[in-house]
Amino acid sequence: MNEMNENMHENMNENMNEMTEKYDSIIERMEFFREKFPNIVNLWKHFLKKKKESFLQNLIQADFFLDNCENVLKEDLKPETITLLYLLTNNNLNET
Repeated sequence: MNEMNENMHENMNENMNEMTEKYDSIIERMEFFREKFPNIVNLWKHFLKKKKESFLQNLIQADFFLDNCENVLKEDLKPETITLLYLLTNNNLNET
């Protein structure tokens, strides 16, 4: 089982490295188009930066869950419960 986890972790690291290289490559390539398309380049750079930040935040949240799930949950949640929790936290119902 540990070997499988190690392989999954290794694959995830490879994918993350590949993603980072692709992101950096695209950002670098955008500079060649900045003079002719400054607004579009700025928009894309801003969009990609926000998506990257969001993805990193999601990784932090997933890591936190994995570190704490056995202490918080006694058993798995039903899909209906997960759906309800998602709807309650993502439908602006919690805003005043």
